[in-house]
Amino acid sequence: MRLGQPTIAAARAIATAAAAAEPASATRFVGETLLVRETGLLQEYRAKLSSASPAAQRLFAVENSNKRELNKFAKAEAIRSIQKRPGDTGPTDVQIAASSARITALTEHMQQHKKDLHNLRSLQGLVQQRRKLLKYLKRTDFPRYVSLLAELNIRGVDRL
Repeated sequence: MRLGQPTIAAARAIATAAAAAEPASATRFVGETLLVRETGLLQEYRAKLSSASPAAQRLFAVENSNKRELNKFAKAEAIRSIQKRPGDTGPTDVQIAASSARITALTEHMQQHKKDLHNLRSLQGLVQQRRKLLKYLKRTDFPRYVSLLAELNIRGVDRL
């Protein structure tokens, strides 16, 4: 735990104390700036959070998450949008979606930190792994390959 980060018990105590001080009519988020797509996971999370007090809503809002949590959320959403049933992470197209989410996050990181060679190497490895998976999917199931490229908005591989 980093210095200055509240523990879960402290966060609950703060939310309970703030809920007692605020009126019950204010049940909306304050200033919604979305960093992830407005999709199923986010809607479910907000539905669960809507029954909490306004202070707890502000405290546990998705927008207040750190970058690591937002990246996990984006990866889970990418997997969920592709998979056919919950927990189905083995198919090639699901693996491609998961690696695409990680590639997007690392690309954003590399734009800010150009001299971070460790993450640059990780990004290059992820791109090569996704490229291999795309080549395999193109070779084995071309219609699914084309639909996946359209859904993820990525370019395909040129040659097998």
